[in-house]
Amino acid sequence: MFQTQAGRNITYIMNGPVLGTAEWIGRVPDNATSVSICTTDRLGPFAFRIEKAQAVSKYSLASRNVAAAVSRSKRLATSRRSDAWQFEVDLYKIANRAMPLANYAQWARRFRRAPELYGLDRPRSDWTNGPTFSIVMPIGPTTRPKLLQATIDSLLQQFYHRWSLTACIENGALDQTLRIYRDNAAHDGRLREIDLPLFSHADFDGDWFATLSPGDTLENFALGSIAEEIFRRPEARLLYSDEDAIGERGHLHSPLLKPDWSPVFQEASNYIGRLTCIRKDALVASGVSDPRIITTRECDTLRNVLACLSPPEIAHVQRVLYRRQDQAFPRQQRMTATLTPPETTALPDATIVVVTKDRADLLRTCLHGIQHQTDYPDFNVVIVDNGTTEKDALALLASLKSDNRVLVLQRPGPFNFSALCNEGARLSKSQLLVFLNNDIEMRDRNWLKRLAKVAVRPDVGVAGATLLYPGGRIQHAGVTLGLGTVAGHLYSGAPANHAEYLGHLTADREVSAVTAACCAIERAKFEKLGGFDEINLPVEFNDIDLCLRAMEQGWSNICVSNAILVHHESETRGVAPSTAYEVERSYFVRRWLHVIRDDPFYHPALSMFALQPSLA
Repeated sequence: MFQTQAGRNITYIMNGPVLGTAEWIGRVPDNATSVSICTTDRLGPFAFRIEKAQAVSKYSLASRNVAAAVSRSKRLATSRRSDAWQFEVDLYKIANRAMPLANYAQWARRFRRAPELYGLDRPRSDWTNGPTFSIVMPIGPTTRPKLLQATIDSLLQQFYHRWSLTACIENGALDQTLRIYRDNAAHDGRLREIDLPLFSHADFDGDWFATLSPGDTLENFALGSIAEEIFRRPEARLLYSDEDAIGERGHLHSPLLKPDWSPVFQEASNYIGRLTCIRKDALVASGVSDPRIITTRECDTLRNVLACLSPPEIAHVQRVLYRRQDQAFPRQQRMTATLTPPETTALPDATIVVVTKDRADLLRTCLHGIQHQTDYPDFNVVIVDNGTTEKDALALLASLKSDNRVLVLQRPGPFNFSALCNEGARLSKSQLLVFLNNDIEMRDRNWLKRLAKVAVRPDVGVAGATLLYPGGRIQHAGVTLGLGTVAGHLYSGAPANHAEYLGHLTADREVSAVTAACCAIERAKFEKLGGFDEINLPVEFNDIDLCLRAMEQGWSNICVSNAILVHHESETRGVAPSTAYEVERSYFVRRWLHVIRDDPFYHPALSMFALQPSLA
């Protein structure tokens, strides 16, 4: 945060030092008098140091990758119109192409820092009396001796010593493999073994359980990082970390940089993976009476444990602690729970609120989709006209008087999207409210059913659709906070069949916000939130603000992957002047800075200046 002579505070978002260090490249504002750095959003002991600061010419940065800079900056500007004024400020960052995930090894070499146990990274808790870990590892017929030794070495090199390893010996395990394990066990009593049929809880004395596959390894600070998180989060009963993979020649690749706890996404994709540590009492409470299933039915164990936990009891350690052996992306079993209710569940009556002005061509297409391409049992439409004057559009609105499911509300005057939506919502009594731009086109008759089934869940605030540009590329698949300085649409501009990261585009998932171009919310929730903010956010950021207030109430916002529509984005009111909404932007940043700085559903190692997941 820079403070200027005029007393203005200008805040930028930094990426997290998830490998030990991070870099920020930015423009020092004119007349800046001081700079402050905030490295954490929670109280407690921590430390950081600035390794180096240097001046870099903005023009030299802007000359790099100019073509990429121009194309990407255009998409950033259109993802949130009021950010267009930031283009000159952020040109230096945009011009520096974000590093592709495929270049993870290069990125890791650049930012990885060895822990300083007697300096910057000294333990903040008592490691001599900290939690104990019981690690379970199967040894079977396919276990290779060399890889098994690598796994054991990674445990013996742990800075944190309060752990034990129990090998579960399966039938057919090779004598050479067993000999390697037993030779190590003879020198370290923390290595134990047991025949799988004789497994029981009594064989473990640890406070926490974790599984490890032969050949996979842990960073030497892994268990120490988990122990520190347990110290900071005493209520936690399950912790998981990020992970990557290593080839036989030591080449790092395929990082899995995960969101914070996202139960809907977990149901659909089983993204948690490893390193996952489960407190012993949580394992017992979940009904896991036979610990054998920890290794033989790991997905079932995880599902049963998660079902017994509340969100505060699940913690994500945003560090790469677990390393898979030469496996690009682990084959994840889908969780057996389903997101949406069965087809027999009754759907609530719905009101679709459409704000419009002129542009008969867009409104006609939208209404045709609502009336003839929407398979939904009970719905009506409220059209809020913000002062149409075009002859064709007036005729179209007049023709709707014969449709008893459509109500046209005349509300001329200055454009206030929030107020227009709120008034349209007040004119109906339907249980479900659907907000729809007049430039939306339907190509799937089930779009509203799919939105409604998610929106009526008691734990869901706002459900948003996946939107495509007319040419088929993605326009909206959820809003990421901090993307493009304030907020942006992740995957905007990518092909609809894009090879998404972690299954983002093929699974319903939690996001911080969705766009009001097409979203659904139960009326009771909308009224409890007070509707859209028509005072402070009449045009911009009102949809994100509504979603963030829903999160404050404990509800999740969901981007529904299979509710797909076409969005002729902002064709009605066009592109806003570059400085038209600075007041709204400034209000939004002040109101939500504590959230913008760290989107819980987007990893702090990922770039805030790339619309596809890339390394910062």
